[in-house]
Amino acid sequence: MKVSILVTLLVVVASTSAYPSNSINVSSPKKTSRTWFSMFKKVVTKAVQKVMNWNDKCHGLDCPEYEKKKSTDEYELRCYPSYAWVGTSYTGDTLSSEERKDMFMRLFHYISGENVDKIKIKMTVPVATKVESVGNQTRWTMLFFVPFKHQTSPPKPTNSQVAIVRLPKTCVYVKSFSWFTSEDRIHRKIEELESALKKDDITDYIDPETAYIYGGYDSPWTIPFLRHNEVWLVQN
Repeated sequence: MKVSILVTLLVVVASTSAYPSNSINVSSPKKTSRTWFSMFKKVVTKAVQKVMNWNDKCHGLDCPEYEKKKSTDEYELRCYPSYAWVGTSYTGDTLSSEERKDMFMRLFHYISGENVDKIKIKMTVPVATKVESVGNQTRWTMLFFVPFKHQTSPPKPTNSQVAIVRLPKTCVYVKSFSWFTSEDRIHRKIEELESALKKDDITDYIDPETAYIYGGYDSPWTIPFLRHNEVWLVQN
């Protein structure tokens, strides 16, 4: 299957590359078509790279290492050592797409140089979000993993809304899935994970009504069915 997908994508890339760029006049309505061809080529190229690294969900980027304690068709049990992450939070009744974007951009600005050392920090994966019940409201904390070279001494953020968070050693039950991480889809995957755990008589995890984590490993350009997302339930 991997080979057939790769061949198909390579053919598409070759086809889009063959599009005659000098045949497009700036004033022509075909300019829009050229733009779409360029965007489509970028998406397909990312997909080819994804297929070439089918089993590397981290895509060569730094991502937290873990010990796999258990693996089934429905879930994994992983144990992560203590790691430093950089995070920012929002508390409220709902999380809008604008608020989600604001959190992401705070973290992106941090790795782009908004830190006391004024250095650029490489992007890592996953982009994780911890969801916690706080009284009658919910707190969302978006997290970027701190690269290994900065783990012992992460640069301090200059934005007061951004902080370095050192998470303790943690074991989590994980369910992986593709496509996107809409709120409904995340809740559905958590329900599926919890159902699979209960089927195996496993109950030693924090109630998702109290807290859970979800994360994504891909850029916005990744084709939906090639995306890698996860939901985590924290082991007690």
